[in-house]
Amino acid sequence: MKAHDESEVFVRLGCGGLLGLVLGGAYAFYNTETALGFAACLAVYVAVCALGAWRFGDRFWHGMRHLFSFWYHR
Repeated sequence: MKAHDESEVFVRLGCGGLLGLVLGGAYAFYNTETALGFAACLAVYVAVCALGAWRFGDRFWHGMRHLFSFWYHR
């Protein structure tokens, strides 16, 4: 594993966090009933996506593309 500079780490965390906001917001909007549940769900999605993007890098993004590939085949 190669060493990453600070800017790459921040970009990976930021982009992963933005993906988590979108996915978590969409999921929590339809599946939670309270504001606390919404915030907790959103926090989990943001943390998981940000850490996944930071740790796995391009493999994370390729996995997300594969996970949502059903949109490409319509």
